[in-house]
Amino acid sequence: MNLHHENYATPPAHAVVTLQGDSRQIYGFTAFPLAAPIGGAGICIFACPPKDPEAFAPSWWTPLYVRGSCNMGDGSAMPRGILEQARWMGATHVLVHFCDRGDEARHAIAEDLIAALRPPLNAEGRRAAA
Repeated sequence: MNLHHENYATPPAHAVVTLQGDSRQIYGFTAFPLAAPIGGAGICIFACPPKDPEAFAPSWWTPLYVRGSCNMGDGSAMPRGILEQARWMGATHVLVHFCDRGDEARHAIAEDLIAALRPPLNAEGRRAAA
């Protein structure tokens, strides 16, 4: 296995992720490498592997940015510079929860997860990327 593959492969045990929102609702996500072509409506989370894989955390992944979108494959739907900021912070994957129940539902799920996970780029990154 080459180094490129090691950096971007999703560990099989961490390819399916459940995350709990602030409301205690559980959401299912699938992990994809950042370069994977993802389309459709849903919630995406830019994430990186943990700095200490042995430390206890709600998920193996460290969330950096959460966003609901009607078309996750449309790069223009993301705030300017957010993907670059996430990569700079170590993002290697995007966690995806497909949701075609409308913008209101996607926004509510994203806000529920932001409140629970407190991803650094949702607050700080928006100001830095602007």
